[in-house]
Amino acid sequence: MEHSTTTNLFESVEDLIRTRVRSFIESVVEDELTLALERSRYARSGRGHRNGHRERTLLTSHGPLEISVPRARLFDGDAEQEFRSSVLPRSKRLTRSEERRV
Repeated sequence: MEHSTTTNLFESVEDLIRTRVRSFIESVVEDELTLALERSRYARSGRGHRNGHRERTLLTSHGPLEISVPRARLFDGDAEQEFRSSVLPRSKRLTRSEERRV
């Protein structure tokens, strides 16, 4: 019976860690977008506009994480481009620790 309780506790701790890691990554990318747009989420001025979110899978040492990445259009004079996170490069699906394992 102790084994079952220990297993359930371990699973809940793992779930808690994964939830916190996902929240942290999402907030860092949101902050990066806020800086790129030069405005807060509901402000009207700035260098572009938000355009929803997309789901992305990132393989971490805590297993695969489904994260929600913000989308936006950035304006620079006459040029327009899609927001690209420097924290989560578009082609990368693995964290550095997972890249070393592979």
